[in-house]
Amino acid sequence: METSDTESQTDLATENLITIRITEDPLTAQNFALVISALTEMHVKFWLVQQGRFAELLEYHENPDVSPMPEASLVISEMSYHSPLELQLVSIVTNPLLVGQALRVLVRVFKIAIEAITQAPYKKKEAELKAQALEQDIKLKEQQLQLNEATTNQQLQQNAQRAELENEKGHLELEQKRLLLQIETQRARLAADKERVDFALDLADKVVQRLYPDADEATRGMISRTLLPELLQLGKANGLELALPSGHENNHNIISGQEI
Repeated sequence: METSDTESQTDLATENLITIRITEDPLTAQNFALVISALTEMHVKFWLVQQGRFAELLEYHENPDVSPMPEASLVISEMSYHSPLELQLVSIVTNPLLVGQALRVLVRVFKIAIEAITQAPYKKKEAELKAQALEQDIKLKEQQLQLNEATTNQQLQQNAQRAELENEKGHLELEQKRLLLQIETQRARLAADKERVDFALDLADKVVQRLYPDADEATRGMISRTLLPELLQLGKANGLELALPSGHENNHNIISGQEI
């Protein structure tokens, strides 16, 4: 009987394990803090949604510094310092009566949300946009070099007044191209931002449907809006991915039992 209970507890601990990896190199404190903050607040909100505690959810949404101290806490069970950084998070409940299907659903939805965000289609577009902006900057610099070279040749071949006029004309043309590129880049960024928000809203709605399927349309919309900030924040994280749990033999410099 004792063996069966131990096996059940082990299975439950495994089910409630959430392993994430941050591949950003070098790992910045800002990015690490962003991930931990978003995951912590998202976990609190998911739990409150699942329990139907919407008044507390709204209060926590308005003032995250005043935590409602839900029965479920997100705890760092292991953390490896070798690159890339890997964290094992566990959702733990203080009330034994709440252990079971509810917690399993919470953890499952939590994992689904993380994976959906890290593999969102807009992530690829944002990377392409950064590459495009870099390419445009290189082109502008090349054009500037060509312009300087042409201006120098003109100054050698023509009188000073004409060279100055040609130089001014070249600068005006370059500035016009720069403005057009800036407008094009801004439009692309606005489109990417809209896609990111639309994606987060759709994901929030799906999360609510899984955590509290009985919510009416108005309630679901209200809940989705409270989840939006954390989903958007997590979407800005660099190098975040959901990973399979690592074995103890693969971890170095472990820190255990830190609550977040």
